Amino acid sequence: MDINEILHELEKNRGYFPEAAVRAAIERREEMIPRLLRILEDVVGQPAKFADREAYIAHIYALYLLAQFRVTAAYPLVIRYARIESTALDTLSGDLITEDFCRILASVCDGDVGPIKALIEDSAVDEYARGAGMAALNVLVGNGRLQRDEVVAYYRQLLHGGLPRDGSFDFGNLMCCVADLHPGELMADVRQAYEEGLIDPDHIPLTDMEEAAETEESHDEILAGLRLCNGALITDTVADMRWWACFEPATEDDRADPDWSEEDEFEDTPRGSEPDDVPPSHIRESPKVGRNEPCPCGSGKKYKKCCGV
Repeated sequence: MDINEILHELEKNRGYFPEAAVRAAIERREEMIPRLLRILEDVVGQPAKFADREAYIAHIYALYLLAQFRVTAAYPLVIRYARIESTALDTLSGDLITEDFCRILASVCDGDVGPIKALIEDSAVDEYARGAGMAALNVLVGNGRLQRDEVVAYYRQLLHGGLPRDGSFDFGNLMCCVADLHPGELMADVRQAYEEGLIDPDHIPLTDMEEAAETEESHDEILAGLRLCNGALITDTVADMRWWACFEPATEDDRADPDWSEEDEFEDTPRGSEPDDVPPSHIRESPKVGRNEPCPCGSGKKYKKCCGV
């Protein structure tokens, strides 16, 4: 498969996962990198134009493949992508921003977290993209690329003025990331934020934060939990993407719906969906399930990243 054939296959979602083209792109990595960078440059340069292109998906493959290849030249483009206006970003990304975008950021940053922190602290940026920035720091900790204490100190800074103190969704995102680090040393700051009404207790109750802080897990167990909850760095685009619901052909019922369009096949990838090799779900009776405990559905994820979403 030549380069033009690969690019053609990756340009649009045609209702199937183009595994052969993705694997060919990986095999021809050096030839593909400049073309993948150009795809991202075009999208961040004219996001509204590409958001209007029906079933356009080349930029998604570019994000994953450049992350898999650890192309640090992609980092400024990925940051610019996160800064796209919210409506266009949502159209272009589907659930990517709340799912794997943190892993993509972590995979291309090469340890330079300054642009990620600037993203987090910029109130003009989409709130979900800012949340992905926070989660990216946890990904880096979980994968041994950043020290836990450094991120805990940064989260303390955010609690004391690094974020708008308006009770926005940002603090909910922050609490989820703080909880994953099990930082007992931050609980006084966390309680103060709850007392000031900065955090919606329906999003994440204070009791869940206290439960996370009282963990008896070792440092290594905490890091393993971070990898489970926030994920590893991108290493296999095929494994990450091939199970997406958008690659399943629409059913007759879907097409009969007057509100259905081809774009729905990309946008409606269900949050929390799992690949085929996840063990079958099972339900077990249990009292209250903490957000950081394994989900009782049997997915292997933490409750807060699965049925507790």
